[in-house]
Amino acid sequence: MNGQKLIDTLLKLVAAPSVTGSPGERDMAMLLRELLLEIGYFRDHPDQISLLPIADDSLGRSVVCALLRGAGDSPKTTILLSHYDVVGIEDYGLLADCAWQPQELGRRLQSVPLPDEAARDLESGDYLFGRGVMDMKFGIALHLELLRQAAESGRLSGNILFLSVPDEEANSVGMLSAVPELLRLQLQGLQFIGAVNSEPFFPAWPGDATHYIYTGTVGKLLPLVFCRGEQTHAGEPFAGLNPDLMLSAVVRQIECNPTLSETVLGATSPPPVCLKMRDLKNDYSVQTPNAAYAYFNLITLGRAPADWLAILKGLVQAAMKEAVAIAHNAAADWLAISGIRASALPDWNPPVLTYAELLALCARSAAMNPSDLSARIISSLTAIDLREATAEFLHKLLEYCPIRGPLAVIALAPPYYPHSSLDDSPANRKMHETAALVVARARQEHGVELVHAPFFPALSDMSYLRLSPTVDPAAVAIDMPLWSTRYRVPLEEIRQLNIPVINIGPQGQDAHRFTERLYLPYSLNVVPDLLRYAVELLLP
Repeated sequence: MNGQKLIDTLLKLVAAPSVTGSPGERDMAMLLRELLLEIGYFRDHPDQISLLPIADDSLGRSVVCALLRGAGDSPKTTILLSHYDVVGIEDYGLLADCAWQPQELGRRLQSVPLPDEAARDLESGDYLFGRGVMDMKFGIALHLELLRQAAESGRLSGNILFLSVPDEEANSVGMLSAVPELLRLQLQGLQFIGAVNSEPFFPAWPGDATHYIYTGTVGKLLPLVFCRGEQTHAGEPFAGLNPDLMLSAVVRQIECNPTLSETVLGATSPPPVCLKMRDLKNDYSVQTPNAAYAYFNLITLGRAPADWLAILKGLVQAAMKEAVAIAHNAAADWLAISGIRASALPDWNPPVLTYAELLALCARSAAMNPSDLSARIISSLTAIDLREATAEFLHKLLEYCPIRGPLAVIALAPPYYPHSSLDDSPANRKMHETAALVVARARQEHGVELVHAPFFPALSDMSYLRLSPTVDPAAVAIDMPLWSTRYRVPLEEIRQLNIPVINIGPQGQDAHRFTERLYLPYSLNVVPDLLRYAVELLLP
């Protein structure tokens, strides 16, 4: 591929500020169509470019889909997958005005204090700085140039489907909207041999200099724990049980707990972290809160969602015992200090329920069908954010709960990303062979030692192309309050697609930071060849 053409295309893409959740995403789809029309094949066949609107999307965003048909009538097709949204630029501060102009940003950064590694990289001249240069607009530029090269050669034996989606950095509504279109194309006769994504590879630890390709991706659950306490006046702290105390015990049980890591195919997931923790008290008073919730980023590699919920339920049960013990011990110590004689504290034993258990209990109490009760609550929700809406749902559902006093509920909140990896089934043999040959080519032609890793370590739209046998769609749906109404992952359709994936991407540093940068020597001189080679292997 022409390196200068790659850079020129990249700069055009970066100059379009396609921040997730902004009108720039809508405009980016139009820019991609214009760039596709610069390729001779698509000028002659503009009907092969589709901008597929995302249903009920207030921003008017679209999935960009373009099919380059090869010579003959082969149904074999490789997908070039990318996302065209980027994270925001708030972290650039006074440099925000040039975050979309890599060359100007590089000049301005020379007068800005930078971390040592970023400063060395800037001085080397081997890096291009800017929002989206590595995550992942260079990948899109690669795909466009590969399409151009394939169209001009006229030697393509199969087909290439360019697929670029919005919203990957948030809820992946773009990829979720693309799944039905892929299934439609598959049912119409296209045979998807594999998908090639070009996200940048990520170091496994600080200072890791290894180059990676991946043939799977981690998954993600977002368990939300909702605690209802026993309210009391702040002057009588031991007459109630504070949900903030209950929730803090939950966070202590789950936050960075190494037993909640998985090791699969030699890869180990990071332990979960709390992404948000708050109570539902909005105004100041000296009354303790009624309820509080937290949700956690839980990376999965192989364990089934139902098994995760069972493990988490055990940890939350331990947390409830811990919170009650803290309250009782504090009360005993305070009474000893004060000399006050008081009756024993309430013998709290907060039950822990899954959402499915709570819904069934409340429906029986209200003499309603569970689906009718759920629909009634859904229709009354005011929260826009899907996580806040999940907490609001649980809060309103507890109004129907016959259990009085403190308790905890575990539910799943959006988004959900299924984990995926290549097993040894015959359907995956071609992708295994492709990965091995790409590793060999990198060594023989470029002197680069690639490591073939089983899981892309960050969240990716690759999750929505194939489904692990350990994922039971019903088990996910039953414990997610917003499932099928405000949020849905087409899991059965994904299982039908069953498309193997490989990620071959550029090298860079500091994705999602103001020092995001692309390493040009590897990205321009090695990756294009490996990407082209992989597509040729998948479409012999």
